[in-house]
Amino acid sequence: MGVFPFYAKNHHFSTFSSGFSRRKYLLLGVFGVINVFLAGAQNADFQFRLYDFDDGMTHRNVFKIQQDQAGYIWLATINGLNRFDGHEFAQYSTDQPTRHIPNNFLTDMLIDSTDQIWLGCGHELVVLDARSGAVAVAERAEEGPDYRKEDFRFYNLFMDRHRNLWTAAHEERRGKVFLDKKAPDAPLRHWQQLPGQYFQRPMAETAEGLWLGAYDGELWFSDGVNPFVLFQTFEGRQAEGQPARIVQLQTTPDGTLWVLLSNGKVYFKAPGLNEFRPHPVGQLLPADKSALSFLVDGEKNIWIGGYSSLWFYRASSGELVSFEAQLKEFFDHTTTLRQIFMDKTGVIWVATDFGALSIHPVQKLFAAYLNGGHEFCRDGTCSMRGITEDDQGNIYVSYYHSIHVLNPRTGEMHPLFRNNRYFQIPFSLTWYDGALWTGEGLKIDLKTLETDTVFTLPKDMEGVNMVDSTGQIWFGCADNLCIYDPKDDNLRSFEDPSGFLDTVNALVITYLYQSRDTDIIWVGTRENGLLKVSKTRGTLARYDDSPKSPARLTHPRILALVEDGRQNLWIGTGDGLNKLHIPTEKLTVYSTKNGLPNDFINGLLLEGDSAIWVSADRGLARLDTESGEVVSFFESDGLTRNEFNRISFYKSKDGRFYFGGLNGVNAFYPGPQFVQKAKNPPQGNLLLTAFSKFDGKLDSLVELPVGTHPTEPIRLSWRDRFFTFRFSLADYADPRTHEYAFKLDGYEAEWSPPSNLNFARYNDIPAGKYTFRVRARVHGGEWGAHELTVPIIIEQAYFKSWWFWGICGLIALSVFYGILRYRLYLAAERRKILEHLVQERTAELELEKHKSDELLLNILPAELAEELKENGSAKARRHNSVTVFFSDFKNFVKIAEKMEPEELVAQVDYLFRAFDEIISANGLEKIKTIGDAYMCVGGILNNGHNEAVKVVKAALEIQAFMKAVEIERRVAGLPFFEARIGIHTGPVVAGIVGIKKFAYDIWGDTVNIAARMEQTGEPGEVNISATTYELVKDYFECTYRGKITAKNKGEIDMYFVKGIKRALLNVV
Repeated sequence: MGVFPFYAKNHHFSTFSSGFSRRKYLLLGVFGVINVFLAGAQNADFQFRLYDFDDGMTHRNVFKIQQDQAGYIWLATINGLNRFDGHEFAQYSTDQPTRHIPNNFLTDMLIDSTDQIWLGCGHELVVLDARSGAVAVAERAEEGPDYRKEDFRFYNLFMDRHRNLWTAAHEERRGKVFLDKKAPDAPLRHWQQLPGQYFQRPMAETAEGLWLGAYDGELWFSDGVNPFVLFQTFEGRQAEGQPARIVQLQTTPDGTLWVLLSNGKVYFKAPGLNEFRPHPVGQLLPADKSALSFLVDGEKNIWIGGYSSLWFYRASSGELVSFEAQLKEFFDHTTTLRQIFMDKTGVIWVATDFGALSIHPVQKLFAAYLNGGHEFCRDGTCSMRGITEDDQGNIYVSYYHSIHVLNPRTGEMHPLFRNNRYFQIPFSLTWYDGALWTGEGLKIDLKTLETDTVFTLPKDMEGVNMVDSTGQIWFGCADNLCIYDPKDDNLRSFEDPSGFLDTVNALVITYLYQSRDTDIIWVGTRENGLLKVSKTRGTLARYDDSPKSPARLTHPRILALVEDGRQNLWIGTGDGLNKLHIPTEKLTVYSTKNGLPNDFINGLLLEGDSAIWVSADRGLARLDTESGEVVSFFESDGLTRNEFNRISFYKSKDGRFYFGGLNGVNAFYPGPQFVQKAKNPPQGNLLLTAFSKFDGKLDSLVELPVGTHPTEPIRLSWRDRFFTFRFSLADYADPRTHEYAFKLDGYEAEWSPPSNLNFARYNDIPAGKYTFRVRARVHGGEWGAHELTVPIIIEQAYFKSWWFWGICGLIALSVFYGILRYRLYLAAERRKILEHLVQERTAELELEKHKSDELLLNILPAELAEELKENGSAKARRHNSVTVFFSDFKNFVKIAEKMEPEELVAQVDYLFRAFDEIISANGLEKIKTIGDAYMCVGGILNNGHNEAVKVVKAALEIQAFMKAVEIERRVAGLPFFEARIGIHTGPVVAGIVGIKKFAYDIWGDTVNIAARMEQTGEPGEVNISATTYELVKDYFECTYRGKITAKNKGEIDMYFVKGIKRALLNVV
């Protein structure tokens, strides 16, 4: 988004503009410019800047712009409200939780003297407090017997000196318009009905009373107590033949009332007069144009806006300047200029349906050449590649494929080769002895325009040249340093007696400079630093950024050199400006930390010994060599482009400076006007636009409301990890040139280095009271007298407070006293230790016994465990009705082969642990596991009638668990097991076998049948025998499978258990 400089009658305008479909910045010279080459007069320009969606606005269709007391710019659009601080837009809409308004479609906006923002939101008048951000619905449209309040929209909000609010209330359904009034302590009421159906009815106030553009050309008057009556009718018609309408009223500070008609006629009435006089601007506007808005400033200059038209009338000269052609650079379609507004710093704002246009005057410090492009330039833009001067004072500038000649006395400029037969890229340009010499080895005779080749460079290689003190021309092309003697037409390579040049690999020469010592040539290189070369002794020294360098430069790339009268060599590098005092080799560095606009230095010119001018990749700067003060200049000051090129700077014999960049040449005579710029402090207030913190309690970033006038201290908890201030200078001429410095008083002693960044972040700040301070400047000038100060209090952590340490001290004393008492107690109680030891030993034995009992109960039923402890053995017992549960996993071996052993064991353990929990919850007894088989029983511990029910219920829970595991592992793409469960009820014998690693087990045909039930079952099902079915059929939904052949058992009636009946809830 660069600034594109144009002047009012630049004949290259249309050629250059065709290459750009989108404009964000435009610099327009509007006075005294007869053609582009007479642009040397230093006068006033206007810089235009368009804000729209790309800049963060809620919508580009803007109809009202206002400024609050703090300095924020507020823009009302058809889709929300926007607050602009110069850097970013804060959006107010129905979607914003912290900046909420009830309706996005706004019809008008008014900011009163107390910073209350009145908004027309549908049929409601909404008030937003600009200082606190609070929003409230102040009024709703009045409802009558034949109209509804929902049909009204509010326009032309106006507040008189008695704080009465007036508005044109338009009833959309019937097209009627009412003038409504709201007194400070009264509701909104219809004051009187107005003729016509259009809704815009402008108002103004003078010492006499209130004025209203009531209908077409009729101006009505009221004393504020009685209804409005006709005062005067302005006759006239628009180009279409319709009666001219009053579109805007305005009063100036001297009390003059101004009237704008839609046909462009302007009338005014001075205080004390009873008649309006026509203003001469009405005779200057085109008759076929319509006017929509205007602004009369304090000097009676007038801005008038229409459809894709903008005019400026200068009262002092009576001139009218049209910006209609230039507006087309911003807008591709017909644009409505609805409102023109001037902020506190003199910036003009224009509300349009395609964005908000800001306009501010720029003192014309620089003359511009070839900034409008040329047909010989690449892509229509003239990027400079060399500047020189002949003995007649003519200036020659080179760029891609052409050379232009400038007569500075007349301003005339033309191509050196009129027929454009010069197709080389003239990089580096030097005049000597009636000819131009280019860096790529060409000689151009200025009398005949014949071109001779001194030497030939490879394609796309850029050379440099200069004329030394003896009239010999030195060429630096890549790693060759050559000398050409024009007198005898002799070209030779420089023989370095030291041999240094022969040892340097990939030497690329970027600049040559003849020292005041006629024997010394300074040679700048791309990556090998600066070489001090004697014509007779060869290379004497090399300066670069290595530790071995006699003076360590900030960067090895050298782009410009100049030597002053104090034996200082100024060196432009790829990372700052270096000053080398030649006799002592003392080095001084200047960079952005010292105020330079950029550290990539492209050009250097001396203003005597008092100052040096520096062109960089961003901006042009004047450095005072005595004080170190830097003044920077940018596009907003009239430069054609912020980025400059190397080899494109020159000081003419009459003292005029020329700097070439990406868009032509900037020329000027150094003078006090450049120094005075630095003394102009910034305009506008410094604003605290936002404050956020990382809340340690919430563990999230929180933005705190600060309003436009923060007065109360910001309080932070010790848990808040870091906090951020955002600030801005309410000077909207060119926010890109704002620089800020800040510090936290009480924590920092020094101001931060100047920077364009408009935020400051702090973390881990100790508790205490602090004051955050910010100061601002523009273009590297003087700091503004007004500072932003924000008090901030960080609470002390409780564990660092005096009361916390006091409590800790009391606790420590109590502990010390307790220790003393305890030592006495130990002495008294030591006699009892032996007794306690006996008791402790006994307790240990009891504990071990308890552990062994628990282990035994984990293996055997409690009854058998007690019998085993008492007798050393346990008898086998017969149980007549035991329900046996048997399960195993389908295809266990095949699935196990696909799993790692550790994974297999872990999975089986996971499943069987779940089985254990389920059977324990149902009061069953686990018997054993064999591989993937699991067996448990019900009815051994007790012979209740519902033991079979418990077993079946546990089986269903196990299958449900297995199903859940299957789903989980299937989603994860892992193998899974499916269980078959068989259950049978009958008599068994239970007992212990063996004397080592004995185990509790059961025997009988019931166990075998349960195993057959499992084998003949299905994965995921619970298969029960007929015996079990008879015991559980009242509690479970079962499906008869028929008689199934079981191994060695013949045919057995089998059932699948499908679910639980309600009756089960009364049993278990």
